[in-house]
Amino acid sequence: MLSRFPPLLLVGVLAVTGALGVAQPAAQPRDVLKTHFIYVTGTSSLIPLIAQEQGFFKDAGLEVTLQRSTTGTEGVQALFGGATDFTTTADARVLQALSRDLPVVVVGVNGYGFLGKFLVPASDTKSRTMADLKGQPIVAQVGSGVHTVWTQYLETQGLSSGDFQVKNLPVPDMPAALQAGSAKGAIMWEPFASRSVKQGLTRVLLTEPQIAGPVGSVYPFYLVTSRKVIQEKRDVVQRLMNAWVRSSMWITENPAKAKAFLGETFARGGRPLEPEVLNVIFDQQKYDAYTVDDRFVKDTSNVAKQLVKLGTLKATPDLTKSVDTSFAEKAGQASRAAR
Repeated sequence: MLSRFPPLLLVGVLAVTGALGVAQPAAQPRDVLKTHFIYVTGTSSLIPLIAQEQGFFKDAGLEVTLQRSTTGTEGVQALFGGATDFTTTADARVLQALSRDLPVVVVGVNGYGFLGKFLVPASDTKSRTMADLKGQPIVAQVGSGVHTVWTQYLETQGLSSGDFQVKNLPVPDMPAALQAGSAKGAIMWEPFASRSVKQGLTRVLLTEPQIAGPVGSVYPFYLVTSRKVIQEKRDVVQRLMNAWVRSSMWITENPAKAKAFLGETFARGGRPLEPEVLNVIFDQQKYDAYTVDDRFVKDTSNVAKQLVKLGTLKATPDLTKSVDTSFAEKAGQASRAAR
């Protein structure tokens, strides 16, 4: 699986200056430790790529080999196959790993915010609510976090996924299914959702707040590692978390620069984002948290209960036993003290 990934990127190129408004490390470690990190392409790649671009990894005394993947599942599989030390993924993938008794440990937050919309074909000018689509074929990437939150939303409306003909389909293939008429609705995430609307293929039936609001979903993405890495490479974990916190702070304090950087990243990958699509993403995605607090634990616990209802999980894992906030808390204290 890893052989499909693009070439590796070595981290540590640009040193950040005080003019950027980000706290400088008190003293750069004399030794340099090496580590490997798999990140998911898209909006959730921003924190590690900024840490690379601004030299935060280098300042922390790390030489990080960054490798990109297309899904969080690939990163989790690589983590427990010994191919990487860290990865990023949505909460649903963490829960699925825990349900298989994999020793995953969540050490930080990789941004949060629900990025799913429910779309119908542009030719459908009558549907206004999910109830209007009862009995119709709906496409969803079944088992994903976005699909799970959508099923939670249905319950707030007195509905369930059983009221629809739900078909499993990768998100990139959904606009074509809607256009062809084989699906009458789709739960999609960005940038595919806004892009299909701009192309005139679809229209929005439900926005992100309309879906996530009634559910109370904050939709966290997590930075994860394994118990083995924590036991054998604690210094590496702490150094990476030090850089992670600085990157999170930089993004929060420099949103225009961060947005521009994300746009450039998509463009370099051959998938340029239209300005309006980029604005939609930044309106919903937040990067001002790096420690796993109660709101994220509660949200993920609710997702776990929903996955049990859907039959994806046999039992609800106890996330609190697999969260270690000590590295993020120590990094946050150090960054605040250095300001």
